[in-house]
Amino acid sequence: MTSIACEGDSTSHGGKIVSASASIGVGDSGRRAARLGDLVHCPKCDGTFPIVTSQNPAMTVEGVPLAFHGDKTSCGAVLIAAQSETTGNVPASMQGTTAAAAESTVAPTLCRECLAHAAETGASTVVRS
Repeated sequence: MTSIACEGDSTSHGGKIVSASASIGVGDSGRRAARLGDLVHCPKCDGTFPIVTSQNPAMTVEGVPLAFHGDKTSCGAVLIAAQSETTGNVPASMQGTTAAAAESTVAPTLCRECLAHAAETGASTVVRS
């Protein structure tokens, strides 16, 4: 299986993943797992863009598909996962909290309908109505 992308991982445009799961860590370091719709800062395109593809949409965290090495953002950047293996854990700082409690502290960044429309049309900017 391809490695899970995490907060802080790079992109082919020289950017970084800047948002990720509030409740799931990956690997021994427990870095937060990135998901469909999480954001990437892109210096090449001068903006912040959502992750719009998932190689395995059936693998979800908090009901949202995970992002993997090779997935893309709406600006066309490709995610580059830093770790070479895929393992998951709950970091010590998050143990004892429930997923619902962690989710309640994170405001949604983009609705599924807007994200799906952007993915279908190839839009690099999501316009909210």
